[in-house]
Amino acid sequence: MTKSDKFYAVIFGVTVNLNGELQAVRIVKVIDPITSSKDPVNIPIPDSFIESARKIMIKKKYNPEVIDGKPKEFFTYFYYDPNQPSRADFDPKKEI
Repeated sequence: MTKSDKFYAVIFGVTVNLNGELQAVRIVKVIDPITSSKDPVNIPIPDSFIESARKIMIKKKYNPEVIDGKPKEFFTYFYYDPNQPSRADFDPKKEI
């Protein structure tokens, strides 16, 4: 594990179908949590990070949120360390 000087929070919009399977995953925005600003920052997020986050989401087995019989999007986040672009399980509280 490498010590990171800078990390970001990648906020995902997630939709789970009625069977509890991921239906859709999208990046909503990326923020700099150190600044406490909710304004997005322009940081490219590699596909390897998105795939790692997707695998974690599949393992979590989220319960579907349903409105009028249709799955509703909800939001979650993962920390992104540019020094570890394939790792969505990065926890800055444990590693910095």
